[in-house]
Amino acid sequence: ELLAPEAKQRLSSLGFVWSVREDMWDIGFAVLTNFTEKNGHCNVPDEHQEGNFHLGNWVSKQRQNRSMIERDRKIKLEGLGFVWDVRAAKWDEGFDYLNRFREQEGHCLVPARYINEGFKLGVWVSQQRHEFEKMSPNRIKKLNDIGFVWDVHSHLWETGFAALLSFKKRE
Repeated sequence: ELLAPEAKQRLSSLGFVWSVREDMWDIGFAVLTNFTEKNGHCNVPDEHQEGNFHLGNWVSKQRQNRSMIERDRKIKLEGLGFVWDVRAAKWDEGFDYLNRFREQEGHCLVPARYINEGFKLGVWVSQQRHEFEKMSPNRIKKLNDIGFVWDVHSHLWETGFAALLSFKKRE
């Protein structure tokens, strides 16, 4: 070793940083923890800064380097509620809003401009219809299981035709 144990001890007592990389991770985690305590979540926007610290960038790097992050660091991040896959989390959030809408309204025919608690559910529903070809079978099944309507025009036509048949029978 280049330094005697006593010299190392003296430097350490001053707060000497032996590994800048590790120190930066610890700083990032502390800033994220603070952000999470203030905001109730750790979904940091990409460009977000806390003081001079580029927290959004730090969070993005954690996601990008997920496969290389040490297990104990992953556990610490997950303890904060860290979201590794933002797109999947957004989809799950949309599905939860749709499910609540269905429970309240009795159907999944969300108006195009419908917004609930700031979440643009009408837009989300429209995206699901447009992305059907690329959607995973699991997501399709989840939507089908709650009565999601993929083709609104056909559904409305069938509903109108059924009403006409009912009217004809009755009259």
